[in-house]
Formats: sequence, structure tokens, C-alpha cells
Amino acid sequence: MPKLIRASYELDADTVRQLKRLARRWHVSEAEALRRLVRVGVSRRRKLGPAAEAITDFIVPHSGGRRPTRHDV
Repeated sequence: MPKLIRASYELDADTVRQLKRLARRWHVSEAEALRRLVRVGVSRRRKLGPAAEAITDFIVPHSGGRRPTRHDV
């Protein structure tokens, strides 16, 4: 297993509820559920290529006035 890095993120209450629900359904920790979700997101972006960048504005909320980049997808 790769070296794990402790990180903190702010999530809204609904996202936390959904993450907890997925973790229970998959019988894994919330951290593992989040890792799986990130891997799926990256995999889908690779498959979509430029199409993923074209829809970034619709699926990635703007944060602090910053426009999302291709790395946000």
C-alpha cells in the first residue's frame, strides 16, 4: 500500500452524509471510500479527455472566485 498522507478538507453536510453512506455500503472506512471516489473521477476524466474540460464549469462548483481548472475534474 502506498504511503498515506493525512489531509483535511471542508465538506458540506450533504457530502459527508453521502460519503458515510457509501462507506457503510462498501464496508470500508470513509477515507477508503473517498480514495475510491477520487480514482473513479480521475479514470472518467481520462476517458472523456477534452470533453471533461468542456463541462468543468457545470460539474465543479466555483470556490472563492477561482475558476476551476482541468485539475479540478
